[in-house]
Amino acid sequence: MPTQNDGGSIEVGTKFRSTQSGFIKGIRFYSGTICSGTYKGKLWNYTNGTLMASANFTSVTANGWQEIMFTNPVSICR
Repeated sequence: MPTQNDGGSIEVGTKFRSTQSGFIKGIRFYSGTICSGTYKGKLWNYTNGTLMASANFTSVTANGWQEIMFTNPVSICR
């Protein structure tokens, strides 16, 4: 149930493929009604498991998109 907090942390992710080479400048997620606090966003290389970039989401607000920009954009190839 989304309104109950078990106090534990989890890491979730999604896999994507780009049709063009370019740069990933940041990431975002949608915050529900009970989300608050600090979250860490990470960008992993799916092929070899290397952490490519990370940044902290701070001052997360309820009900809306939360966005962070990486210090250095990450180059990707299609």
